[in-house]
Amino acid sequence: MKTFIVVCMLAAVALAQHEHHDEHHHEHHSIVEDLIKRGHALLHLVRETFEQHRGNEHLLDALQHQAVLVEALVKDLESQHECENIFELHHIHLIEEDLLHYENRIGEEIAILNQERHHEHHGAEELIRRGEELLRRAQDVVEQHRHHGDREMEAIEHEMHAVHRLIEEIRERPHGHDFTRDEESLKRHEDSLAKLLERVHHRHHHDEHHHDEHHHHEHDN
Repeated sequence: MKTFIVVCMLAAVALAQHEHHDEHHHEHHSIVEDLIKRGHALLHLVRETFEQHRGNEHLLDALQHQAVLVEALVKDLESQHECENIFELHHIHLIEEDLLHYENRIGEEIAILNQERHHEHHGAEELIRRGEELLRRAQDVVEQHRHHGDREMEAIEHEMHAVHRLIEEIRERPHGHDFTRDEESLKRHEDSLAKLLERVHHRHHHDEHHHDEHHHHEHDN
């Protein structure tokens, strides 16, 4: 009788262990399936990003490297999942950490790409706006003091012509162009014109002051 009870107890323990094992097995399967889905979603995001950012090869290289690592991890998970050779829980958590790391890195790379694209687009518009503002300021001075017809007026008109040409070139640049050199050129024109306009402005005030003094002196006489 005692033996029977012991056998029953052992059977109950074995059954409980088996059920516990099945429960864990199912839980592990569920975690692995979730990781596989996350991996595929990440690869889909990478493919979409590649479509959107053709032409930024140097930045896409970093993303491509991360995608290769994610693909290898997903294939490994899928092969283990298919052959029922499920990982130990601690190993699954290590894989999850790796996947989380790739998700973060890919997120960072995509953010950089979006920032670059915005900067390029904004860069062209901003440079054109600055160039046109510069032309307006210079044109006002030219119209006010055109009668002087001196070398400074010629220099201002020469700079204006160069800025106008630069604006046209910026407008024709392809998408994804690096505007650094254009910005440097515009900055040089801004500096040159600022000096020329200041000189004309200063001389105009000096001439007016001199004229007023002369007029006042004649009036006294």
